[in-house]
Amino acid sequence: MAAPPFGLTEEQTPLAETGRASASGSASAPVPAPAAPRELTLRALALGGGIGIVLAMGNVYTGLKTGFIDGGALTATLVSFTAFAALRRFGPRAFSPLENNIAQTVAASAAVMAFVHGLMGPIPALGLMGHAAFPAWALWSWGLALGVMGVLVAVWSRRKLIVEDALPLPSGGATSELIRTLHADRRVGVRPMVLLIAAAAFAAVTAWLRDGRAGLVPQAIYLPFAVAGLSASALTLGVAISPLMAATGIFIGLRGALGLFGAGVISWGILAPAIVRAHVVNDPSYTTLTGWLVWPAFGMMIGGSVGPLLADARRNGQVLRRLLDDAWSLIARLVRGGARAGAGVGHARRAGGR
Repeated sequence: MAAPPFGLTEEQTPLAETGRASASGSASAPVPAPAAPRELTLRALALGGGIGIVLAMGNVYTGLKTGFIDGGALTATLVSFTAFAALRRFGPRAFSPLENNIAQTVAASAAVMAFVHGLMGPIPALGLMGHAAFPAWALWSWGLALGVMGVLVAVWSRRKLIVEDALPLPSGGATSELIRTLHADRRVGVRPMVLLIAAAAFAAVTAWLRDGRAGLVPQAIYLPFAVAGLSASALTLGVAISPLMAATGIFIGLRGALGLFGAGVISWGILAPAIVRAHVVNDPSYTTLTGWLVWPAFGMMIGGSVGPLLADARRNGQVLRRLLDDAWSLIARLVRGGARAGAGVGHARRAGGR
């Protein structure tokens, strides 16, 4: 769970106010202790869960289509704040910043659970290979077990990553700043929410015009030439009419988008025609060509992931050794705590027997 995004400064505390009053020589009544801020409330959990369901469904489609997912912390923060700001006129208490943080934490956690369950890769791959569909209870149990394991790993690595290394964690910092800004001036959230709704409506209309019964918008606009006797449409060289792809490019940034564009040109504009000219494949279809192009792509992914680890092997080994030491210490503390609790229960039973 993300840490509370703000705190009272020394100038804002009741003790500071009392001290200033005493220093001026004026008598004042004791300042009552402020009420505990509302944080883990039912409405924050319910709203976060509802937003998380929508984000999770979107992530399943986005993950299968592009391979990218988004936790949606910023989206959940803005939507949950706007929802309670709109309902404020009907009587509910104001949505506190801490409740806003709880709502976005629940929503972001729910949004990535489909990825944790393997619905973006392993489960569909098994289905394409002819494996029988898994029952829902098996997938739920699998996801719950992995979720619990993730929480344990987070507790284990918190001291190293947050307390000691003080990593910036840009997503958490951006979410914290958004919560602080929204609750400082509620009008700040109006324009982003209007843009969010307008973009969602535009994407929905575009998708309906493209995939609906009328089919008024084409799936893609292909380049008007051929490469090695293969049309641009056969090589998928063109621009897809897809708001999802445009949004993915915005999310990954210009450098990432240019990297994907360059890799696509090399793969489908150079390697795929070369494979066809060399008669490596007899059927120059998208599925056949993908079956060959996936292997150099997979090799580059492994090299790009393992290379940096090997280049800094000494430091990574030290980090791994410290993490293992921390894990062993945590397990030892849990075992000692369980032993003490068991001894206390046994002592109480013996005392009761007397």
